[in-house]
Amino acid sequence: MKDADTDRLDKALATLCEHFDSIQIVATRHEGDKTFHFHRGTGNWYSRFGAVVEWVDREKARVTLEEQGREA
Repeated sequence: MKDADTDRLDKALATLCEHFDSIQIVATRHEGDKTFHFHRGTGNWYSRFGAVVEWVDREKARVTLEEQGREA
């Protein structure tokens, strides 16, 4: 991760942690034909992990429903 990218994410975390107990940031950037992934977090790791798993499960269910609707 580039230093400027780390600094931007750390500044966002510092601002958000004033209002939230745990934060997980996942970001991507496309440069040409490559995609770069960035992730930073603060606070309770188990809480962050649980929130991410819940989000992934919800998104998978939503996508499945959308795909089923297109097939009907």
